[in-house]
Amino acid sequence: MPAGEAGTYWYHPHAHGCIARQMWMGLAGGIVIRGPAEQESELALCDDRLVVLRDLGIAGDAPAPHMPHDWHTGKEGPLLLANGRIAPDLQARADLVRLRLVNAANARTFRIARADGRPLVVIALDGRLLAEPVEMDGLELAPGQRADLLVAAREEPVELVAKHARRGVPSPRPRRSRLLRILPARDAKRLPLPRRLGDPAAWGAGVPVAGGRRITMAMFLLDGRPYRPGRIDVRARLGTAEIWRVVNVGTMHHPFHLHTWPFRPLSRNGRPWPFPCVLDTVDLAPGDEVELLVPFTHNHGTTVYHCHIAEHGDRGMMGTIRVDDGLPWQGPVGTDAICGFRGRGAGP
Repeated sequence: MPAGEAGTYWYHPHAHGCIARQMWMGLAGGIVIRGPAEQESELALCDDRLVVLRDLGIAGDAPAPHMPHDWHTGKEGPLLLANGRIAPDLQARADLVRLRLVNAANARTFRIARADGRPLVVIALDGRLLAEPVEMDGLELAPGQRADLLVAAREEPVELVAKHARRGVPSPRPRRSRLLRILPARDAKRLPLPRRLGDPAAWGAGVPVAGGRRITMAMFLLDGRPYRPGRIDVRARLGTAEIWRVVNVGTMHHPFHLHTWPFRPLSRNGRPWPFPCVLDTVDLAPGDEVELLVPFTHNHGTTVYHCHIAEHGDRGMMGTIRVDDGLPWQGPVGTDAICGFRGRGAGP
């Protein structure tokens, strides 16, 4: 793995037109990449747990089939699952538990909080470490997003719950709000919270900004047109950066996801981002406009950007981006475009 890629990631199918049904059937999983920054810090002493979140609806003895309205709202179900189980207990193996949360749901946003009202301690978003731990009263994870939490598992069990999240469309309330419960470690040595973590403010620093672009999101459309295999919607140059202004002109939330090139969010609706971070997915409420710094470094080739509500991507809310390195392009363009990128140092 290239240096600097440590973090919490996940995988799922990406055959256009088939994504939503396959994800709803459970075809997704988590990936953890560990690096020296974590292995040589206090984080190495934590109980490191990967938790993949999703929801489900059952019809008979199988996942409930898609109905016509699901292609508009995104498919949701009343059962909340953590690693495939309803409200599991996790026995802590150390004083601090690092929970690597992945939202692998088709459309559900998980609005996560502690049942006791105490703040969450967040150390990473979308796989990238923050500069320092950040306390939050609650955390909203839209489809595709990840968050790493530190939970002190000492005297009493810690319960995480999912509160109802408003997405701008009718959303079924879960039958049970508890996501999971962490049981305290037995006779564990007390561990300190780390003070310094990563350096997200440096993401894209020194990369020349070649320009900017505006991308609009509306039902089944990006920039007013649906996805077409073989069409290149955005061209960029390796070794440069761009300022992207992504605008939700629709009437419901849309999580914007860019493959391969993580971005640093700069502002939302003209207000500076509350703290430095590096993301690959950002949720936009109706009317929202976010400003993103996108450095095109490390990789070149062809991939996609899209709404991460799986049904919306299948219906056409997707575009193709090609990042050129100045050499003649010999890779695929079309339905295989999501796989057509090359790492730094790869041949043409």
